[in-house]
Amino acid sequence: MYAIQVDSLGSQSRYRYTTVDLPTAGPDEVLIKLEAIGVNPMEQTIRLGYFPTSLAVPFTPGSEGAGTVVEPRNGFKAGDRVFVLGGGQGIFRPGTYAEYVAANKDAVVPIPPDMSFEEAAAFGVATLTAWLVLHRTASVQRGETVLILGGSGAVGTMALQLAKRAGAYVIVTVGKQAKVEAAKELGADVVLLTDGQFASNLDGLGYDIDVIVDLIGDEYLGHALHLAKHNARIVMVGYSAGPRVSFNVIDVLKNELSVKGFNLFTANPIDIGAAMNDIMTAYAKGEIKVVVDRVFSLAAAEEATMYRLSRDVFGRVVLNP
Repeated sequence: MYAIQVDSLGSQSRYRYTTVDLPTAGPDEVLIKLEAIGVNPMEQTIRLGYFPTSLAVPFTPGSEGAGTVVEPRNGFKAGDRVFVLGGGQGIFRPGTYAEYVAANKDAVVPIPPDMSFEEAAAFGVATLTAWLVLHRTASVQRGETVLILGGSGAVGTMALQLAKRAGAYVIVTVGKQAKVEAAKELGADVVLLTDGQFASNLDGLGYDIDVIVDLIGDEYLGHALHLAKHNARIVMVGYSAGPRVSFNVIDVLKNELSVKGFNLFTANPIDIGAAMNDIMTAYAKGEIKVVVDRVFSLAAAEEATMYRLSRDVFGRVVLNP
């Protein structure tokens, strides 16, 4: 089968489109023919060598995808439409950047009848991350004000929708003017551009922020912290603008802010189960939708990754094998 291989870690790492052996499903696994593959920030983090676990190369990246079950196994029938959500794919076992994947049965979820493969491949990791960040780490409450730094990416677009669903007043940042209306259509109350006027525009809001979800890193959190009210919660999730973050510690101390990091890999399985139940209910009721920006071929995984890292993307980037 065709798959993407990573031969080295570091800044010079590139994806190689090649042939590898077809996987065989183990006792607790399900063999899936993939029809769509989600592109996540984690794949870039891993191949740059930032991930805390050392991986042996070459390996196939990819943590989620959607397709059909190949053979009856572990409660699934041949032809069942499913998506793969985590389960160590692309880290502890070959990932989803391939035509087929053998996934742990606990990481395989049926696709709702009205959800396309592309939507399903874009749905799981981002939505689960956003839900856990808002409801478990930040404990967002109805009537609170939430600021999402990076509201146009995979997690950001889902966090925006889930925060509105929770009854919050939502402010998001986007990188380009073209994304402003798209963010408002998803429910954002205020949309700010991360341009040269960002700091002054942020100051001009006059809001006291209850929750800040930081998906950007770099300097933006520092600009936002002095708007946080007493006992506000800050959750650091991503660093699309860079892994270094600069802020004034005085802002943290004077308002007794809570600053936490989020890592999906350490999430409690009970919390994940509760999140997935609520997420699927929200989707079935039309309370959230999947935003797919562009679809690339698997062979163009490198191009797709560079596009996802650009300021042009709004929502998810997906690969078709």
